[in-house]
Amino acid sequence: MKFNSLEHYRINPLKFLLLLLLLSLLGGAAVSLTTRDILGSDSWIIGALTSGATAYLVASEPRRKLDTVSLWQAREAPVVAASAAVSLRATGSNSRALMLLRCDEEELAGTLEHAKRMVLLGHAPKETIVKSAAGIASESVSEALLSTVSREAGSIEDVGDELESVFAAASLGDETKVPVFIAVCFFAPIMLLLFAVLTRSTTPLELSEVVVLDLLFLNIAFAFSSRERRRLRL
Repeated sequence: MKFNSLEHYRINPLKFLLLLLLLSLLGGAAVSLTTRDILGSDSWIIGALTSGATAYLVASEPRRKLDTVSLWQAREAPVVAASAAVSLRATGSNSRALMLLRCDEEELAGTLEHAKRMVLLGHAPKETIVKSAAGIASESVSEALLSTVSREAGSIEDVGDELESVFAAASLGDETKVPVFIAVCFFAPIMLLLFAVLTRSTTPLELSEVVVLDLLFLNIAFAFSSRERRRLRL
């Protein structure tokens, strides 16, 4: 099932919808009243565009934030996998290997610290990580942690299982489409500017429509720069 960004951040859907409607209506009304003296009867158009853009930005904010967090966490997946494998071999204990793990990403560090506290309280490492994996945005990190607590120290051979864990977890190249995002950032403003020139769009209203369209393109490109759309409940 899909990973719900609202559920991840514990946001009430009804309250979020009411906030979205309130902000979009207030934003559209404010812009429409501000531009009435300049655009006259056409001010409602820019107000409607502002209202729609505000609604889209507010509605997509949890998804964008979750995508950003998942990208940062995916960058740490190879380090987590390698350090976990080395710690497991050195300590011979899943619990001790989990205690030695460190992460820089804020949400991941908080989840890991909570898992450590649960282990110190006597919970089994595997059960603790399985429960904590639902709060991890990156599949690579959750799989690396689950692999750590699922293996025994004696099952690690000298053929380099650490590297195998790194390669299995280092799916950052599969999770991201950064080159696509960079290309859209580069070409979208150029193409929209050419479109404005060819269509002789010179009025403030037409230019604002081009700017809003460019922002929407960039936002959609960022949303699709991560493949963390599928999430299994563990």
